[in-house]
Amino acid sequence: MTNTKNTNWNENSPYIFESPDGGKTVYGRLPGSTTRVLLSQSHSVDYFDSFKWKDIIRESKTNETLADLINKVEMTYALIKKEKLK
Repeated sequence: MTNTKNTNWNENSPYIFESPDGGKTVYGRLPGSTTRVLLSQSHSVDYFDSFKWKDIIRESKTNETLADLINKVEMTYALIKKEKLK
């Protein structure tokens, strides 16, 4: 099976929809074709990423560069959330 990005998606074509991971990634393909078109992909935070962030935050306690970057991420996140409330 060949995977491609969503470049020539035609919603009027008789696509078969497939999701190998329970809906996080959705492909469409024409009947009889082995080429799938990526239609959507979830960007949710993986469980193991939370452990990585815990390590990053812990390291930031003794690393000024990481502490500054985390502060900038927190400020950016707050601004995005505030903007969405408008």
